[in-house]
Amino acid sequence: MSPEESKELLTALTVLTKYQQPIRPYLLSVNETAKVLGLSRRVIEARVIPQLTTVRFGTRRLVPTVELERYVDGLITEAAADRTTPVVGVDVADRMRRLDARNAEAQRQARANRTAAS
Repeated sequence: MSPEESKELLTALTVLTKYQQPIRPYLLSVNETAKVLGLSRRVIEARVIPQLTTVRFGTRRLVPTVELERYVDGLITEAAADRTTPVVGVDVADRMRRLDARNAEAQRQARANRTAAS
């Protein structure tokens, strides 16, 4: 889910007052957080919640929307930083395959030479 779609979903979760004024939620349940991020509840609990500051309300764990936005901004920043790092392309992968094939051939030759010498 793109950041724009996440923000749209968060906006969709707003409640309209009787005067049709949107009220944006300050806290989201774990299920709502999963919907906003487009992830499963299991992934949210295992990987996202430990990185967020959450609020306990009785037995419920709630995620502040501000905290969720900070988390998504961090993901976007990391993705942008990763884009600047070189990606192993097809050219490098081809070279690695050829090198592996050469090494395998050299090992076969060495075995054949040892067998012939004995």
